[in-house]
Amino acid sequence: MNHRKTNKGVTAIVGTAVLLGIAIILFTVLNFIVLSFQSQPSVPSVNLVGAFEGDTIVIEHNGGESLPPDTVVILIIDNEDPRNWTIDTLLNDTNNNGLWNIGERLIIESVDYIVDISDRQVAITVVDAESNYVIMTGVIHRRDAI
Repeated sequence: MNHRKTNKGVTAIVGTAVLLGIAIILFTVLNFIVLSFQSQPSVPSVNLVGAFEGDTIVIEHNGGESLPPDTVVILIIDNEDPRNWTIDTLLNDTNNNGLWNIGERLIIESVDYIVDISDRQVAITVVDAESNYVIMTGVIHRRDAI
């Protein structure tokens, strides 16, 4: 009987180890690339309604997520001279938690926008400062003009 040593089994094991090593390296590189990207903050989902109450502009939170105090309100009268506020200066915070929650209102008095707005177009834009996205935009009209 003739017994010969063969290396066929060793070649299969080495080939499997090399393929496994390549898969682990590719998975590690791919994992590092995917996890190194910073995700964008999500845009809050909110329902806001703006209207006039006399000469006062009121924006009411009618549902959705609470908005932080650095949320920006932009008021534009007749497409010129925009005025910006953060909601912490305008908020009627009924529960005193510092957030704009459902049922709470922003109140912009006529002294805040200085010019006479009767018979003028008033556009309101609300921007979430964290995500830098517009969460509300619209034109409001006086209730007696509707």
